Amino acid sequence: MIYDTKKGLPETIHTDENRLKQIIINLVSNAIKYTQEGHVKVYGHVDKKRKKLRIIIEDTGVGMTRE
Repeated sequence: MIYDTKKGLPETIHTDENRLKQIIINLVSNAIKYTQEGHVKVYGHVDKKRKKLRIIIEDTGVGMTRE
């Protein structure tokens, strides 16, 4: 797994810590489960203008159908 953050992430954010952790754990676990080869990346950055934290989980797994 590759973890990448852009410079400038705050040390703290105001959120429901338990729910945020669970969401990230679920998404990363699912990505790992369906990625036999390749990688899982976790990106994090802050949109300062909108004051929002964006977390992106990207993998090279089998993917999902449009349905």
